[in-house]
Amino acid sequence: MRIVAAQSQCMRHRRSQRATRTGGQVFTAKYVISAVPLNVLSSVAFNPPFEEGKATAAEIGHVNQTIKVHAEILDQDLRPFTGISYPHNSLIYGFGHGETPAGNTHVVAFGGQHKHFHPEDDINRTISEFYGFTPMQVERGVFHNWCRDEFAKGAWFFPAPGLLASHFDELRARQGNTFFASSNWASGWRSFIDGAIEEGTRAAASVRADLIGQSKN
Repeated sequence: MRIVAAQSQCMRHRRSQRATRTGGQVFTAKYVISAVPLNVLSSVAFNPPFEEGKATAAEIGHVNQTIKVHAEILDQDLRPFTGISYPHNSLIYGFGHGETPAGNTHVVAFGGQHKHFHPEDDINRTISEFYGFTPMQVERGVFHNWCRDEFAKGAWFFPAPGLLASHFDELRARQGNTFFASSNWASGWRSFIDGAIEEGTRAAASVRADLIGQSKN
């Protein structure tokens, strides 16, 4: 059974696992595979509680609060564009990323800790940040603020120094009949879809081994 980040509680109940979503909906199964990302783990109530190493890693989380904004640009000559606008701009790196369906230029730009901002707070400001690279005609902007997303609480996984050196095995470890599968702690292609596939496969294989009595844990 796979419960995504909408869960607010996961507990062991007799011989089964019980996962309760925000709103009270309850799922019961022999196993739970949690794909909750690292920065959200501490928001979910697990019973029994995490062991010390996993609890520490969940409390630390990862550090990536990058802002990513896509823009449709009328200037076709900006398709090969690459620009850095540090330190005066809040969007500090941008590049051309092909064409939009309308035949205009697709530009992607990123902001980081330096002059950090939330693009939805002031759309006009967000659009104006693109002008810090070079004059351009912005038709529209598209983004999703993963930093404020309650089911992500950050952009793609980027650990602080020492996090994985200290807690990698603990993040991957099962707890009772709950297994943890996330690209955040994949062995290869961490934080990419390849890592998510790797982790899902690992968790599924572990559940299967448990079901047929061949688990090494």
